[in-house]
Amino acid sequence: MNKQTIIVILLLLIQPIIMAQTDSSSLLINIDSVINISKAHSHLIKKYSQDLNKTRAGLIQAKEWYFPTIYAGAMLHQLHGASMNADGKFYTDVDRKNTWAGIGANLEWDPGKSSIMVAAIKKRLKSDEYSFRAFTNELILNNIEVYLKYKKQLAVVKSVISINNVSEKIVKQILIQVKAGKRYKSDLLMAKTNHRHFSIMLVNAEKELKNLEHDLSLGLNIDDGQKLLLEDTLLREINELVNLDALAYKNRPELKSRIETISSLQKEKLTQSLGLFIPALRLNAYQSVFGDIDTDLYNTNELNTALLWRFSLSDIFSRGKLKSYNAGIKGQIDQLNYLDDKYRSELLKHYNAWVSSKSSTSISREALGFAQESMDQTIARQALRTAKPFEVYQAQEYLLRAQMDYFQSVYENNLSYYFLKLSLGNSF
Repeated sequence: MNKQTIIVILLLLIQPIIMAQTDSSSLLINIDSVINISKAHSHLIKKYSQDLNKTRAGLIQAKEWYFPTIYAGAMLHQLHGASMNADGKFYTDVDRKNTWAGIGANLEWDPGKSSIMVAAIKKRLKSDEYSFRAFTNELILNNIEVYLKYKKQLAVVKSVISINNVSEKIVKQILIQVKAGKRYKSDLLMAKTNHRHFSIMLVNAEKELKNLEHDLSLGLNIDDGQKLLLEDTLLREINELVNLDALAYKNRPELKSRIETISSLQKEKLTQSLGLFIPALRLNAYQSVFGDIDTDLYNTNELNTALLWRFSLSDIFSRGKLKSYNAGIKGQIDQLNYLDDKYRSELLKHYNAWVSSKSSTSISREALGFAQESMDQTIARQALRTAKPFEVYQAQEYLLRAQMDYFQSVYENNLSYYFLKLSLGNSF
């Protein structure tokens, strides 16, 4: 085996490693991966998820109200000196000692308040779950917006690069014509100025693209050193048929969360009415050995039960707690009514934006076609020296402006679609 063959084999072995390192330093993204990565990696979603777990743990804790407290152990009692008996007489020179060892349980059931609070916390948990869904939707929508801005800006950069390259070619053409005495030097200076203008525009466009890349990396919680690769770099129009259901906004998790919050408060309010009439049961029982440790220990067991109604007189006369619950419920209902009006208005607004975006995209696409054709003809005339330099510059400006209008229209078309999707009560 010669040296050349060995080198080829080594290169073949190393290539997969190099490819793996390249792949690990880049991330291929599309709209679906933006949604999935947001759900899986966002610090804010993880934090909110832990808050939700805390509420779940609170529900588990509330359901533990019927569990007794168990105790086990031993006690040693010694007394030397004076002691008082039950009728108040004192005895002196008392020398007493005893030992107790056993196991017991204390139980206090308050089914009125405890069962009501369990039902209230269940409603509160449901409210928090809807709030978590609403928060996740909002965060993902923000990341989608940044992703679409990044995609639009990438298209802008490509367009400016293309215009800048054309501008550079025009400078070279005019330079040849000036040297041949067929153009004035002022024409060349104007061409160079125009070229520098597009060069500055390119620098600014690339800076904005880099900033958006950092924003997207932050939103997706990925390393800034990991290069983002778009699965599809083209801005594509969304032409799905969306039917407007004027009541669909009522499925929004924000509204459902508020409804469950009101229901939770209404459940808690029962502790100030029904809960006051249900007695609490108290029970204490133990099994032990008791006596003098030096002589005899006797088996001893005891059971104590009580049925109690406990309430404050304020719960009957001033009723401050009840008034507080009523005020809280009324405030939540007012907030629900406001949100209902707000989200109904947002649905109509986002639907109008969606319809308008399709019209503006169609118009801007047509304008872009006109501008591109005008640019092609002007460049052809420039080569034949039948077009003046300012005509070329104007054609470039019109083309770039038409491209910007089209990119903005498609961006708004995409963004309004996702806003409308959430306004119709859907979730990511």
